[in-house]
Amino acid sequence: MPIVFAKCTNCGANLEVENTKDAAICPYCGTPYIVEKAINNYNVTNHINAETVNVFGGNSPDFQIRAGELIKYNGAATEVVIPNSVKIIGGSAFSGCQALKSVKIPNGVTRIGREAFSGCSSLSSVTIPDSVTGIDQRAFYCCSDLTSITIPGSVTSIGEEAFVGCDSLTSVTIPGSIKSMGRFAFRHCNSLTNVTFLDGITNIDEMAFCDCISLIKLSLPDSVSSIGNIAFRGCTSLTSVMIPGSVKSIGQYAFSDCISLTSVTILDGVTRIDVRAFEGCSSLTSVNIPSSVTRIEYDAFKNCGIKTIEIQGNPEIGSSTFDRTIETIIASSEWKEKYKDYFDCLKQNKSNPGCYIATAVYGSYDCPEVWTLRRYRDYVLASSWYGRLFISFYYAVSPTLVRWFGETEWFRKLWKPRLDKLAARLNREGFEDSPYQDKTV
Repeated sequence: MPIVFAKCTNCGANLEVENTKDAAICPYCGTPYIVEKAINNYNVTNHINAETVNVFGGNSPDFQIRAGELIKYNGAATEVVIPNSVKIIGGSAFSGCQALKSVKIPNGVTRIGREAFSGCSSLSSVTIPDSVTGIDQRAFYCCSDLTSITIPGSVTSIGEEAFVGCDSLTSVTIPGSIKSMGRFAFRHCNSLTNVTFLDGITNIDEMAFCDCISLIKLSLPDSVSSIGNIAFRGCTSLTSVMIPGSVKSIGQYAFSDCISLTSVTILDGVTRIDVRAFEGCSSLTSVNIPSSVTRIEYDAFKNCGIKTIEIQGNPEIGSSTFDRTIETIIASSEWKEKYKDYFDCLKQNKSNPGCYIATAVYGSYDCPEVWTLRRYRDYVLASSWYGRLFISFYYAVSPTLVRWFGETEWFRKLWKPRLDKLAARLNREGFEDSPYQDKTV
């Protein structure tokens, strides 16, 4: 006998009844009810259309459908077309169907349930219609042959670990309709090289793409306002990232251990860089902090390869925000004075006032370019009377120029290309750019 869902017309309890009966007694309240009315009561309450199949164990041995929900697929086909009557793909409906290669989901399905396709290791193709609004927890967990998937703009939520272990997935586009994305949503997608976020998405949730070791390219739209904790941690192939100004906070460990990251562009508008956000990005050699940033938490850039930082505003930092061994700091004199104890180069700068213009331009008396110029001063200029005359003139004039104009942007832009060119030429001529102790001052 076909079993269907019903709802008691007296107490509202959910029931399972044989639809061939005319009447029955509710086991919860003891009240008799008309079966047809109880079935209609359930369908109306749960918004089930009249044409929806409400059969469990009906004529098809492959599909078990109850109240529009596909409870279980019992077949062994490699290609499956889900019946049009299905509105929800239930939890574990196809779980463990290792021979399954492709699935076509009909328009009208609104949700893909928890672990619906979990462990379908041969599944390579899935068509998701634009009627789907939710992809639940572990829906495609360890679908290791899944090479691509299109998430339609109707989807508003992606559950935790929804695509974890999809080792063959190479690219994914996240629609702007997504309002929530569970933890580890795409973790360990080891072949994922490109992630595109469409305009409209506001949050990159925590741990969403961590340990995607092949991820190279990342495109973030201006609609993103926050990057969650550990969002891209351990993406060891990621080479560059641009943080749009719409982002207010970069979360804890967000890009930590991205060891191939060589370029980070943080646009004006970002206000906070959280704990260890870029820790361990060992290929990162420089970073520019925009004036909008007010706080950089401890260890944010710890154990990076950074040699140069440019601070455009007046952010608060901790003693371990950056490595002490940074060579060049371009920042206001007030900021450098405030944090001079956090950087070895600022301590040295205080006791070595020479090369005024170069120091103002590069932010440090001890950096490769200034080391080169100091060697040229000591071994070439100082060896002739006209060279010594130039040195005397330079030290008479340059302190005043730096005092008046050293903190201005135009001053640095005027001198930096010239000094870069001179230092590069001297390097080619054999002058080293390694650490140097003055011979004469």
